[in-house]
Amino acid sequence: MDEAFPTGPEGLVGRVFKGRYRVTRVLAEGGMGSACLALDEDLHRHVVVKVPKLELLADRGFRARFEREVLGLLDLDHPHVTRVLDAGLTGPVPVLVIPYLGGGNLVDRIESAGGRLEPHDLFPWVLEVARALDFIHERDWLHRDVKPGNNMFDEHGNAFLGDFGIARASHGSDPSLTLTGTIVGSPRYLAPEVAADEPMGPASDQHSLATIVYECLSGHLPHEGDTALRILAKKATQPPTPLRDVAPDLPPKLAEVVMRGIARDPSKRHPSCEAFAIALQQAVEKMPATPRSAKPQTPPPVKPNAHTETLVPLDRGAAGLARQRLPRGPLVVGALVALALVAAWALTLDREVIPLAGVTRSPRGASSPEPALDSAPPSARASQGPAKTPSPTAPRREEEAIPGEAEPGVAPVEPITEPRLPAILVQEPNARGVATAVRTTDGATMLLVPGGTLRMGSMAGSADERPVHEALLSPFYIDEREVTWGQFDAYTAARSLSRPARTEWNPDDDHPVVNVDWSQAAAYCVWAGGRLPTEAEWEMAARGDDERSYPWGGSWRANCANAAGDGDDFTMTSPVGALACGASPYGALDMSGNVAEWVFDWHAPYTTTARRDPRGPQSGVFRVIRGGAYNTKSPASLRATYRTKAEPGAAQAHVGFRCAMDE
Repeated sequence: MDEAFPTGPEGLVGRVFKGRYRVTRVLAEGGMGSACLALDEDLHRHVVVKVPKLELLADRGFRARFEREVLGLLDLDHPHVTRVLDAGLTGPVPVLVIPYLGGGNLVDRIESAGGRLEPHDLFPWVLEVARALDFIHERDWLHRDVKPGNNMFDEHGNAFLGDFGIARASHGSDPSLTLTGTIVGSPRYLAPEVAADEPMGPASDQHSLATIVYECLSGHLPHEGDTALRILAKKATQPPTPLRDVAPDLPPKLAEVVMRGIARDPSKRHPSCEAFAIALQQAVEKMPATPRSAKPQTPPPVKPNAHTETLVPLDRGAAGLARQRLPRGPLVVGALVALALVAAWALTLDREVIPLAGVTRSPRGASSPEPALDSAPPSARASQGPAKTPSPTAPRREEEAIPGEAEPGVAPVEPITEPRLPAILVQEPNARGVATAVRTTDGATMLLVPGGTLRMGSMAGSADERPVHEALLSPFYIDEREVTWGQFDAYTAARSLSRPARTEWNPDDDHPVVNVDWSQAAAYCVWAGGRLPTEAEWEMAARGDDERSYPWGGSWRANCANAAGDGDDFTMTSPVGALACGASPYGALDMSGNVAEWVFDWHAPYTTTARRDPRGPQSGVFRVIRGGAYNTKSPASLRATYRTKAEPGAAQAHVGFRCAMDE
């Protein structure tokens, strides 16, 4: 073992783990190790690095016991489960790297609301966490420590279930992993069967989630006591306090749903966590939206903790974005062992380990149609002037919740744009009165979308397009046409890169480039001086602010989109911009058909929260793709609101892209 390696948090600041993660601050420390804020010097983003105490590594059985138990956690890949970004060894020390989430946790939300949340404030996070729990239960895992501190949020308000340090398989686990005569977890939220030292199951995690909801709605817990042992004793011997005893202003039906979730008998709880959340949502939807207290509440900023800290956006060069995608293949053996070591204590810095001695146990008691909009486009601002060179150090505008709608998050730490930012030549407005400009790097014509309020999504579409919600967008440029093979070949030649394989039916330079993955598309846009458009920007450019279904209007026109079926003259891709009648309100071409297009955002379900310049969650499994393609058969899948997704490493023969740029 390396004696020079620091044994305490004081020596961690400035240390580089795995050759790329430079620790900038110790966020939290506990008996098992430290959680550190670190800069990923390869991808220029902030992450959290978990570093265990060296004395834990002296126990050779530590590796063997936890390797068997923890490796299965690699399969827990879900949009609302905290992901493992990296794991491995630095010298003798294993580290675990997880995303930095900038939106605080549920403790922060409860405190910001004065100790109680309004019932309508439970959503969508309760449903998101419930689905995450059901996901791990379907894979025969139990969380075992669901509590407010483990319900975390990114800066966009998306909920994440974290802290799998004591998660274990629901069957076949090594009993030696938990000490006999102890309870590992947070006593306030543990199920009665745990306090009574009886077998756990998925219903135990549901009880913990329902207990959190009980606390959110009332400011109290079902079992209260001045010590952890007394709380456990009450859980093992007494029924929970009825919710309406401590919150008489709540509707009886809502209280009934919560009390069923915390029933002492697991068999009397809801069939699943999602069933609990849906029943809760149905009860809340029957309530008026008026808060229980007329006192206006303005949530204070999220306070810094192990998962939140206000950061200055990073000033990055063009080299960073080209490596946004991490490989998703299996980790090397050393990394797996390291993950097994550190997941045992990851995010467990405030966990209590309570001996059962002294706890007396007893048995449990018993839309309207969309109009055809084919005429004038939304108002567009025309501007003229000399060539402009945006400042390469100017930070990208940051997403924020619209005042009065939601609590603002902290500054994003992964700016969208880090390009070389060459000059653009402002041109005359196009025939629709929209200001245009030419990007000097690749000669692309760009359209200035004036921004404004977009009602994003469609109630008439698929579930992934709902709910409809507002996005307030700043002005931005977007390419008039998709990036072509000719433009992409010039980029690969300038950068000495290998180019994607051209299909035999798509040989011409004026056809859209395909067979590029998300990282290749993003890297091209950076080189060209722009970035990928956000999902909201893409939809605004495709349909404007008048809620039309297709770029050209409210009804399908087969001759205006290069898609499968009759109506156009192309069997595969067409030259970009070949179908002028398919232009969007601003003049963007091929936003329905030809090739589908990568956008910046990670995929996640929509929420009702209104956002200014939204850019999606900070992390995820899939990137969003928009627009349909030449092989899309259904007109419904060619609407401007239709969403699909793919792993960022997928290079497909029907997917290309276009670029965007700040005004």
